[in-house]
Amino acid sequence: MLLIISNVVQNALIGNDNSLGGGLIGATAILVLNAIVAWITFRYKRVARIVEHSPTAIVRHGRILRDSLRRERLSLAELRSALRKQGVMSLQDVRYVILGEDGKLSVISRRAAEP
Repeated sequence: MLLIISNVVQNALIGNDNSLGGGLIGATAILVLNAIVAWITFRYKRVARIVEHSPTAIVRHGRILRDSLRRERLSLAELRSALRKQGVMSLQDVRYVILGEDGKLSVISRRAAEP
């Protein structure tokens, strides 16, 4: 949201319209639209399922789910790099890797799940 607002305000200030009012109108319109979409997705769960992304399992019981990788447009090299950043050296130690709504990977190790 901040990037979109800054782009609208920047274009208003250095583009054809050099007024502060044009930038404020654009920023206000984007904030209002965001609030409306947030309210609709909160109120109607069916719309939320369409608009928002659901978590996706990428690794299950140490095995990479290649269909999930393809669907999420995530390469094997990107997955391995993200897992190394999480401290995972071997998929043998992983029970699940879940790609969340925010684009972050959640790693559930086998040791954490065992009693």
